[in-house]
Amino acid sequence: VVSTQSTGSSGINAEYGKQWYQRRVRGVLNYYTNYYYKSNLRMFKVVLILAALAALATAGPGNYCMRPNTVLDGYAGFKRRAFSDKQAAFDECFKIRDCNGITLEGSKYTLRKGPEIKTSSKGETSYTKC
Repeated sequence: VVSTQSTGSSGINAEYGKQWYQRRVRGVLNYYTNYYYKSNLRMFKVVLILAALAALATAGPGNYCMRPNTVLDGYAGFKRRAFSDKQAAFDECFKIRDCNGITLEGSKYTLRKGPEIKTSSKGETSYTKC
């Protein structure tokens, strides 16, 4: 009777070689998986930071919507402040807590409290925070 099972050391070495090969393949796959995961994570962080910076940049004085033939109710800071330059009015409005926009009255921009928007009988134009 001839046995088909190998009882020699070659069977043990073959099994060990197979296990070593599987561990090696797993190790290489894990290395590249971790490398690409970390690369993607780094890229995600960069994109997230850039998005946050863009949001901060647009949150400033330029984030206003034009509303023709409207006026915002009341003056910000409880007094009338007029500016001949629209950007200067935007900048000042951004600094004042109760300022919700500016209104062009004739040739001057005034800081307005709002937030109620009323129809203007004088053809004024308001700019409100969007």
